[in-house]
Amino acid sequence: VGVFDVTLTALGCLTDSTITMAGYIIVNPIYTITTPDETICDGDSVLIGGIYRKTAGTYYDTLPTINSCDSVIATTLVVNPTYSFSTPDDTICDGDSVIIFSTVRKTAGTYYDTLPTINSCDSVIATTLIVNPTYSINTPNDTICDGDSVLIGGVYRKTAGTYYDTLVTTSGCDSVIVTTLTVDSVYSSAITAAICPGDSFQLPGGTWQTIAGTYYDSLVATNGCDSVVTTDLTVHPAMTAALDSTNESSPGAGDGIASVSVSGGTPPYTYLWNDSLGQTTDTATGLSAGIYTVEVTDSNGCILIGSITVGVQTGISSGTGSGSIDFYPNPASTKVTFVIKLPTDNYGSLKLYNLQGVNVATVFENKQLSGKFTVQFDVDGLAEGVYLYRLVTNDHVVTEKMVVVK
Repeated sequence: VGVFDVTLTALGCLTDSTITMAGYIIVNPIYTITTPDETICDGDSVLIGGIYRKTAGTYYDTLPTINSCDSVIATTLVVNPTYSFSTPDDTICDGDSVIIFSTVRKTAGTYYDTLPTINSCDSVIATTLIVNPTYSINTPNDTICDGDSVLIGGVYRKTAGTYYDTLVTTSGCDSVIVTTLTVDSVYSSAITAAICPGDSFQLPGGTWQTIAGTYYDSLVATNGCDSVVTTDLTVHPAMTAALDSTNESSPGAGDGIASVSVSGGTPPYTYLWNDSLGQTTDTATGLSAGIYTVEVTDSNGCILIGSITVGVQTGISSGTGSGSIDFYPNPASTKVTFVIKLPTDNYGSLKLYNLQGVNVATVFENKQLSGKFTVQFDVDGLAEGVYLYRLVTNDHVVTEKMVVVK
């Protein structure tokens, strides 16, 4: 502000003109204003001079004053840093849990927590949780027989059930091995059997036994385990028999007698003779000359068979004379010779029987006999023992013993 002289000169006129003026000049001020610093956190923004700013620096804005002069406003923007920290990973096993930022976590993932710094900006902490798997492995079932044992998880087991063994995996987590043990039964059974003397009994194992005692057989059941069968075998008491006979009083009289006396076994006894009547007492009567067999059965069902001969006179005779039969050698080993003398013509047969009354050989049958004649018979086919030869004619029967030796 002041007082100034001003001279104006007009150019281009015919004559120069100079005007001198006296007056005042006022100079209006301009302003530079520094506002307080603006402070934000990294990542935020602030409106400065009509524009959102997020980068640190000094920003200027020009505004007109009331005098129409520029007024400059300077604003310094301070950007405080924020921090992001990654903590070491946490590792747990599946099924476990861990506290991360005051919260119990058990699921794999990255978790964040925000803390204010001294500048009031957020500091982000990131923690990654790794969940390592655990394994549950079902092994094939084990099967044993009762009384056996099997090694499961380092321990011998013999009781049926499910057993668990825990191993550590490479990640340090448990690996559970599950094994189910089945115990199959073994079977024990008992058999009681009784046999008669001379008989045999087949045990469950397939062998035959004739002697009383207790026998054990181990068989394999359908499940592969042993089945033990105990057999108590009893042999009934043996019977013995004494046989006696009374010959016919005369040829054809039919008054012979055969009897048997039994001891041992288990009374009472039953009897069955092989005569034409099938008599059932210990004495058979009214018998003709011949070989008779009796079957004795005791209360245990054991059977004893015996034979006895009922005869007449040992020679052959007729009403008008007599005859005879001789043989040699006795004992015989190869051949025997029969010498037969008959006073009259006859038809007859000569047969050999064992002591059980079984016909084992026929020397001749239904042959016409007359006078004296000789017959040879080969005994090679007979076993060593005592035999009975029996000569039967039309009116006589003669039975005698013959011994065969080897």
